[in-house]
Amino acid sequence: MEGQSYYNKLRVDIFSEYAFENIIGIRNFDWEKRSIKSYKRKKYIFEDKVLDIITFVNNSLPKLSSEHVQNCIFVYINTHDNKVLVSGLATKKHISEIINKKESKIIEISDFKDLIELSSIEVLIDKME
Repeated sequence: MEGQSYYNKLRVDIFSEYAFENIIGIRNFDWEKRSIKSYKRKKYIFEDKVLDIITFVNNSLPKLSSEHVQNCIFVYINTHDNKVLVSGLATKKHISEIINKKESKIIEISDFKDLIELSSIEVLIDKME
């Protein structure tokens, strides 16, 4: 069971990273680095701007504490057919605005209505805060 659980988590992490990097134009995906057992995904940092990738699988929707979220991208992975969907960018400012409108510090994906479309790494860096 433990081995299967590890494999499932690794697959989700690799799918999400590959899809995100492919969309923004990072083409030298390091498959070997990501298949090492001790690999842990680090936050993406572009020109001193931090970006989190928040993954969720099948029917589990993410709920986030606003205190721990920076700029972020949501990645949904359907493990039944290996489809990966990548959201647009949610900036720190956008997240703060959502929190100010809510009484809770917990953010759900349904709170995000307008996300910034991803097209290239340059656009991503320009839009992040």
